[in-house]
Amino acid sequence: MATIGIVQGGIETRGGTRVARRQYTGETFESRRAYAEETCDAWVVVSPKYDIVASETEIESYDLTRDDFGPFEELQWVKRLQQQLRDALFDAGENPQFARVIVLTDDYYLAALEPVYLHAENAGMTVEQPSEDTIEAGRKRPAKPP
Repeated sequence: MATIGIVQGGIETRGGTRVARRQYTGETFESRRAYAEETCDAWVVVSPKYDIVASETEIESYDLTRDDFGPFEELQWVKRLQQQLRDALFDAGENPQFARVIVLTDDYYLAALEPVYLHAENAGMTVEQPSEDTIEAGRKRPAKPP
């Protein structure tokens, strides 16, 4: 079975409409993107605007962070993230779609999505969060061709 990466979007976007993997800027995002492209069969971006979005989905630039949410909006957003991630990891019969989940986010997203990661582990998936040093070391290797 395949590996999926969960990548946190960058704080800033490039502008216009682009595929998600090319929309975000910043060194941290670039390192995580490169690591996902090197180690995962598929990957998604976690975004305050678009929730969970496939890396090849076209999205428009935006100016929104999770800090812009009030407490109720944040709660609703986290619930959407959890449901969308669950939908990405499992089929309608609750069968795992991946053997491994690579978490490339900060601790906020790790905690927000923890119930889904625990469910994935209980279903037999391996959930890993590599250190930033491991991610950066992976970036120094040549990436897979697009």
